[in-house]
Amino acid sequence: MIDQVRSRQAVGVGLRHLTHERVDEAIDALQDAIRLDPLEPAAYAFLASAYFAAGRADDADHAIEQALTLDPDGFWPRLKAGELRFRLGDTAVAEDHFLVALRSVEPGTRESDAAAQALVRTRQAMSKSIAHRAVLPGRLHRLLGRSGAPAGTDPSQARAGP
Repeated sequence: MIDQVRSRQAVGVGLRHLTHERVDEAIDALQDAIRLDPLEPAAYAFLASAYFAAGRADDADHAIEQALTLDPDGFWPRLKAGELRFRLGDTAVAEDHFLVALRSVEPGTRESDAAAQALVRTRQAMSKSIAHRAVLPGRLHRLLGRSGAPAGTDPSQARAGP
């Protein structure tokens, strides 16, 4: 039998445990929340965070997939999916999740601020990544041609400078 009220209370207990880094207790409380209401996407999203904190990345991935299945455009599933992907080093996918989370809430709310800050952190990390730097020189070669002269111009006509 679904009990949404007790499920939400269990989610609250789980979040308090997570805040105090009592990960095992958080997992237990969040699993209770899911048992009470197996259709609550936020419980799965927070359970993913607890699993990841416990070093159980595969379980975290499974929990976040369940949250996204239940609520593909929901704030908490997308925010927590973005956090998980960011921590696993997949910043491009994290960015996508954070964008959906940001667009799912009203501007100026605490939720939109959290999603916006996560998006900024992700984009900063992306700009510093080796993958980003490795792509950049290739783009410059295509733009400037192999000689350093703009593409479509005669390299022998390129000016040496002042």
